Amino acid sequence: MFKKLILGSVAAAATGYGIKKIYEALNEDDSTTYTSKEEDRQDENELFKELNKALAEVKNAPFAVVEKDFDELDFDFEDEKLSEMVQDLYEFVEQDYEELDELLMTKVDFQSFDEEEKKLFMCLNKANDLLCELGSFDESELERSRLREFSRKLAELEDQG
Repeated sequence: MFKKLILGSVAAAATGYGIKKIYEALNEDDSTTYTSKEEDRQDENELFKELNKALAEVKNAPFAVVEKDFDELDFDFEDEKLSEMVQDLYEFVEQDYEELDELLMTKVDFQSFDEEEKKLFMCLNKANDLLCELGSFDESELERSRLREFSRKLAELEDQG
């Protein structure tokens, strides 16, 4: 009888310890994920701001560059589709932004760009236009048709880039 009591106590203690560890692990993962998403959102926002500023520096472009001062909440969407679009745009811009940045260190006049540089500028300008449009979305009034239209524009942009 005494052995059963000791074994039962050890088993209960081990179970309690295991439950505590699981609870701690779950809480740590949630806070890490939240922080990671928040940091990702800040990174996206910073890159979008930098792109917008860089494009505005170009002189003599045959079209106007849409300027917008993005804030963190512009891209904080509950809708999974919108969040994925922001991520896709971020990845698209991220891969070409450094090239644009290097270009603008030597040239700021659109007329002096070669054909490849013009294409880069125009693709990133289209991405900027989409970002400005996306940043103005009011998720509560979002119509699915507008979301589909935006999705098609993003697909076209990715095909061009």
